[in-house]
Amino acid sequence: MKNLTIILILISFSAFAQKSDSTKKQLGLIVKADVLVPIISHLSKLNEFSLTVEKLFKQRHSLQLTYVKSWYNKNTFVHNPATESGTDKNSTYQIIPEYKFFISKKKAHTGYYIGAYAKFISTYEKSISSITSPIIRSDIFEYSMYSISEGVINGFQFYFFNHLTLDVLLGIGVREVIEFNQIQGNFGGNSSALFDLRAAINIGYKF
Repeated sequence: MKNLTIILILISFSAFAQKSDSTKKQLGLIVKADVLVPIISHLSKLNEFSLTVEKLFKQRHSLQLTYVKSWYNKNTFVHNPATESGTDKNSTYQIIPEYKFFISKKKAHTGYYIGAYAKFISTYEKSISSITSPIIRSDIFEYSMYSISEGVINGFQFYFFNHLTLDVLLGIGVREVIEFNQIQGNFGGNSSALFDLRAAINIGYKF
């Protein structure tokens, strides 16, 4: 429901902005979806949702914002289902702002580009394992984690039939865990910098 609300807000915003700017044929706003998401969802057994909005300006510059959410909630049974069962829950969301600079001067906002990105990630995971025979025991592992990344990107962006957009993006950076709380163990702390990867194959519509 929350994801549907976000989509409706973005569509309403685009329609309003396009209506209010009657002097231009195009708004310079692109709404995209990452086609890698269904592949990752299938391989990782996660439910995942991704949406990107890009604003073009000054012929060779753009800013874009990506929202990614992944989650699962599943019941698992090990050995005899009557004696041992488990429940796993995971919820992660990412907010990714990016800046792009297009190298080509011949055509606005197309071709090869370079830029920078930041990424904020929030993760919550809970795992419950219960044994009912011969004794009743329940083991709970629960934690939350927040991290921030920054890095550089490059890629190619093309347009088809004036409005359809293909954007292939790849970037690398560093990620730092700014807070990690193992709730059951009452542990909290920071970790050192980690390698971060940013990749997307976005297909969208240009308004």
